Amino acid sequence: MGWLYMQSLGGHAGPRDYLDAQFTFENAEGRSKVLRSTLLGDTYYAAVEQQRRDGGASAVFALVCLTSTIRATRKASCSDTRI
Repeated sequence: MGWLYMQSLGGHAGPRDYLDAQFTFENAEGRSKVLRSTLLGDTYYAAVEQQRRDGGASAVFALVCLTSTIRATRKASCSDTRI
């Protein structure tokens, strides 16, 4: 368990697209792929498959991420941040 705070979604359309991209990758050790995901309210659920490049075991696991989006709005001449 851990916490990750982001200032931007890095050009992704929303939290689901951003998190799908974060958990879908290839590197020297193997690959990770989001098989299916959904965002229900502020909670992201995903099934993620990881396969080792050396022929080791592959695994599918469940991933749950709590998200929160803070939108900045302007009211008259002052800045107002709302959840």
